[in-house]
Amino acid sequence: MNRYALCTSYNYQLKAIASISKDATRLASIVANDPTRMCLLPYDNFNWVEKAWEKSATHANVSHDQVSAILVALDLPPGSNPKDAARLSHVLTFSQTSGTRHRLDPDISLEQILPNSEDQHWFAKHAEIHVSHILGEEVETLALHRNLLGPFHELNPLPVKKSEEYFLPTYDQEQGSTRGNMLVIEHFFRDILKMPAAFFEDHNSFLLGDRLTTARDRAAQDQRAIDRSENRFDHLESFSVISGLMHVCMNQIQNMARNTFGTAGGKDSVSLASLLERLPNNRNLNVKKIDFYAWLRFFDVVLRALVLRAAMMILNVDDISDFRKSKLTADAFRSLCTQVVTQFLLPSVDRLEAEDRKKLLGSTESGNAVLMMHDLMTMMEMRDAIKYGHPDRIERMLKYWTPMFYAGGSYNYSNELMELLHNLIHDWPPETAHVLRGGMIMNNQGKRNTFKETDIRVEQFNKSIKSHAHGSNARPGLLEKITPAIGHIQELTENVYDELRCI
Repeated sequence: MNRYALCTSYNYQLKAIASISKDATRLASIVANDPTRMCLLPYDNFNWVEKAWEKSATHANVSHDQVSAILVALDLPPGSNPKDAARLSHVLTFSQTSGTRHRLDPDISLEQILPNSEDQHWFAKHAEIHVSHILGEEVETLALHRNLLGPFHELNPLPVKKSEEYFLPTYDQEQGSTRGNMLVIEHFFRDILKMPAAFFEDHNSFLLGDRLTTARDRAAQDQRAIDRSENRFDHLESFSVISGLMHVCMNQIQNMARNTFGTAGGKDSVSLASLLERLPNNRNLNVKKIDFYAWLRFFDVVLRALVLRAAMMILNVDDISDFRKSKLTADAFRSLCTQVVTQFLLPSVDRLEAEDRKKLLGSTESGNAVLMMHDLMTMMEMRDAIKYGHPDRIERMLKYWTPMFYAGGSYNYSNELMELLHNLIHDWPPETAHVLRGGMIMNNQGKRNTFKETDIRVEQFNKSIKSHAHGSNARPGLLEKITPAIGHIQELTENVYDELRCI
């Protein structure tokens, strides 16, 4: 790249950025108003600090709660024609299935959002595949058998293609209240995307956010239900809300960490507190303030250690160096993976009491290890399903996590997942639910195995805004003019580097 350079005047750069932002917003408006398209609006807030010209006696800066948003065009099911979008998002289509959960017997309705026997079967099979991958990667002599158990089972994989996304101007508005959320929704759909109120009389639109955002969206709909306006838009009636997977994963990390942390200096050798003491950088792993990727890496290491230890116990090997020299046939390796799952990951933690072998009260280290191994495997399965673009596997893990959140004391997220699963399984039309479920993840690179959560894309957008504009002390009005261009210029930069083979 040292031989290439672009030199433009500062004034030209400003005009170019403003022009790109204006055109990006115009294109987003065209897509949003197209009845042959289904669109999703993921949005989130970020705190913006603007320096003051003169400090007051109590404050040195002005704080703004900015809201950023991206418009994502959803992929229709394979074989669909453009007219299907209008049918799938039509308010009459939604009215046919709305409230189905309440018309069912309560026991049946609840049973259908929890893991059934088929879900348990495929989780066990996929756990065996994960175990085979771990053993193949950690033990060189077993690398030949890494892919022996075959690919993961997914009936509805998302197509590998670049997601269509449009970055929208930021909005200088607090989003921490129900009324603030009302203003945000009205601003983006009416003022930015230029969608007329008549559009919402026939078509539903879709929102995605974290738990607090979705809760405020639903509260806003409840409050607007008594509005006397004849327009559905004024009631916020034509909006369906989806949960952001990244925030679900992050809160599950906190839920699992909090319930397996133990106490510092405790006697439980498999508690996270005792494991963290062995790490030189353990300060990065804080239960109260989650470092998303640090915790994911830590959980991955702990799960790998548990799998290796379980395999060593099955093979009756005491030293890890001896285990790394093990050579197994294909059948023996397959049997080993199955035994690790059936004997150490899936058994009941109360089996010793059931067999009348445990006499002392209290939890056992083996029981805690089983629970930790099981929970960490659900996280690995979820992360893998997101990466590969497998919606069925994602929904299966959401079913597993609903009671796990409740058991861990995270009642808000348990209720959030119950609401999401009831919508996907009962209250939304099946074809539309299939599309919206796929909308929870996106592929902004257009490559295999590069899917990510849609809400983490918004978080990355927020980070880009801060990194580009914080130093210049930009005002909210300037942010609105430059933010739609940031994502597209970043994409251009990545493409240039990719084409020139510089990455």
